[in-house]
Amino acid sequence: MSGNLKIRDFIDKFTINPKEDIEPYFERTKELDIDASKHDNCFNCNDKHNNMYLKSVSWTSVQYCWKCGSLNVIHHQDRMGGCYTDVIICYGEKN
Repeated sequence: MSGNLKIRDFIDKFTINPKEDIEPYFERTKELDIDASKHDNCFNCNDKHNNMYLKSVSWTSVQYCWKCGSLNVIHHQDRMGGCYTDVIICYGEKN
């Protein structure tokens, strides 16, 4: 096997950047302002067992729920700055 693939390039290939990988292709369906650290369920349908987190860029988390088919982007806020809620944007497929 030949090539000059770097480990960091391989890891970054599977890292979601919401601005580039989600916003242009999917429709915003819901926006929440809650403390995401205390919420284990899907932010869109509230299901607890059919969701998983995907690798994303710094200060974000991306949750995929295969029950409702949504991508939920959590924009983590700086707790040291006095903000105690996170911005969650739910996306679905465009109609």
